[in-house]
Amino acid sequence: MDPETRARVDATLRASISRADRVVTATDRAGRAANAELLRDLDAADRLLRRRLRRYADSDERFTPASLVSYQRQIEIVRRRVTRGLSSLLGTTTSAASAEGYRETFGLLASLDARFRGIARPLALRPAATMMRTLRADSSLLVQRATSVDRYGQAMIAEFETRMRRGLIAGISQRDMVDELCGHGGPTGTVSLAARETPSGVVRLVEEEIPEGLFVRYRSWAWRIIRTETARAYSVARMEGLFEQRQSFPQLRKKILATFDNRTAFDSVVVHGQIRRLEEPFVDGAGRVYLQPPARPNDREVVIPWLPEWEETPISRPLSAGRIEAARRRDGAGIDPEHQASRLRAARATSRAQRGVVRAP
Repeated sequence: MDPETRARVDATLRASISRADRVVTATDRAGRAANAELLRDLDAADRLLRRRLRRYADSDERFTPASLVSYQRQIEIVRRRVTRGLSSLLGTTTSAASAEGYRETFGLLASLDARFRGIARPLALRPAATMMRTLRADSSLLVQRATSVDRYGQAMIAEFETRMRRGLIAGISQRDMVDELCGHGGPTGTVSLAARETPSGVVRLVEEEIPEGLFVRYRSWAWRIIRTETARAYSVARMEGLFEQRQSFPQLRKKILATFDNRTAFDSVVVHGQIRRLEEPFVDGAGRVYLQPPARPNDREVVIPWLPEWEETPISRPLSAGRIEAARRRDGAGIDPEHQASRLRAARATSRAQRGVVRAP
């Protein structure tokens, strides 16, 4: 085994165990229930991986099944560590209590990584922890939006969070997570597709009768949840990392960057390039105030670390006033819920016509 592979695999395993240490240290503050939840997530992620591995006859001959195996073996050693209460430090992972399991996993990952470079990736435990409701009452963007709670309900949102965080631990793709939600089906009956928050409550602007389930009829809604919530999980985890880095770099700031293409909305155009202290919020073109993205569904902004002495690049530089004004004229009205609802009504009418569905007046 070459030294580079050995170092890469060792760093991967140590990172997974270290992340488990941090998560469990946090859950200890919330009590034993949260620790039990983490173990349930690890067990469920392992079962999810086993189901997916059954699709492959030769589990280590292609990248995807090899990747699933690498996650599965890491889950095994992390689960052992969590079960015994994480009483030892990271530096003692090869002690007599865990040496055999660690060596076996190390050897397997090294073999796979030699064939498929990049197969050894640590578990996404910190992003998954941001979805753990026992840790954070506002764990997901769904919970924070009254219109989403009205659409899905608290119990269904909790089910979505559970499926997503277990998918994160298992390292499955967003497409596979979408399949999980589509298998659930989503809300049925009279479903709210667009709504407005008012002082007196949520006012539904567009509804549709969907007996088979929202995600069955419109797979795009499952994609919307997966993209938004996984982005939030990684964004919160990234911010936690920035706070840790500030101990070494006191002047560390955060900078927000938007993705520019034909789907970039005006709110993202305005917020692009803003630099803030870690505790300070960003303000986008719709007036939303938030510490890290996403601020809305399908928001694709990202936060990067920033130091005052760094020079701007074409990618990081804020846009000119002219480009911001052009974006406002093109897309400014799209921020309003009523405008979004009218566009949604037209799209749904077209969809119903294509399916041959006729609604009573």
